[in-house]
Amino acid sequence: MSREKDKGDRFERDVVRVLRANGHPHAERLLRLGAHADFADIAGVPGFHIECRDRGRIELGPWLALAAAEARHIPSLPTPVLVVKRRQHAAEAAYVVMELAAFARLIADQVTA
Repeated sequence: MSREKDKGDRFERDVVRVLRANGHPHAERLLRLGAHADFADIAGVPGFHIECRDRGRIELGPWLALAAAEARHIPSLPTPVLVVKRRQHAAEAAYVVMELAAFARLIADQVTA
């Protein structure tokens, strides 16, 4: 197994651990093993298509576009989300990236008049 694959697998496991510790007990990694590309990296968080990235160079645009394209093929139309590892930080400090319109819909019910 390559060093990059090991690093990505470890980050996905860490993201699952953080999600479970924070109220998402069904979060789990999806092990593709050559499966169809429309699967997210993390499942078990209803309404979200979660992709994880632990790379030296951050490329938000292409990564989010890929997650959005994959999410469009899923009947429930989940919100595409990127979880991006910060260098020299634990998974708890990773960045979560989504389009502004998706974020606005997410928080709409929390806004009080």
